[in-house]
Amino acid sequence: NYLSPVQPYSVYVPTSYRRGDAAPLTWTLHSLGVNHNQYAAYDPQLIENLCEERDSICAGTLGRGPDGWYFDEAEVDYWQVWRALADGFDLDPTRTVLTGYSMGGWAGYHLGLAHPDLYAEVVVLAGPPQCGVSLDADQIVSPSFGGRCTSDGTAYDLVGNATWLPFRIGHGNLDQLVPFTSVERQVARFDAAGLRHRFVRYPAEDHLVFAIQDRFATVVDGLGLPTVERDPRDIDF
Repeated sequence: NYLSPVQPYSVYVPTSYRRGDAAPLTWTLHSLGVNHNQYAAYDPQLIENLCEERDSICAGTLGRGPDGWYFDEAEVDYWQVWRALADGFDLDPTRTVLTGYSMGGWAGYHLGLAHPDLYAEVVVLAGPPQCGVSLDADQIVSPSFGGRCTSDGTAYDLVGNATWLPFRIGHGNLDQLVPFTSVERQVARFDAAGLRHRFVRYPAEDHLVFAIQDRFATVVDGLGLPTVERDPRDIDF
């Protein structure tokens, strides 16, 4: 873990950005064991799709280390980076999109469902519905590193918070670290609640190779520039 009082993070600034014109912000949160440069290194086409083509500033946090699951100090780092970005760039707070792979996909559930009024859309790529490994998204089979993954690490009971927050979920049928059955169970909750979502099944993809193939267009195509619903007709927490 990175213990310095000065913490790194990544920022992609599209060529269209101009001071004075509020730009969308798209989060690209890293997976377990990687860092804030994950997508620039492994998935440049995804960065092109999410950032350059959408005229969006993109940012990723280290989270003070590779395995924080965006809890505790890793979550604090996320909010601190957001503050730094808001100070350094002209951002449109109504057009923030949250994306991530694996542990970063978990952050889509964890941060998106806890604060649904902050985001216009969430993209979860190979993300577990709860911190750790589960077969049905209810019972943790193999908690990852214990601690934070066994205490506040479930998102399935917060799905109702997404009444005004669309989700895009992409997952491989052969995923060996985040069982496909657990994601199906999570998507079923979106279905049962009548919530807006896109679920893309990749029949031949596992977890590790899928992360570096840079083939996520089916999930992110048509994302555009969604807007946060600030004054919804009703809410469900």
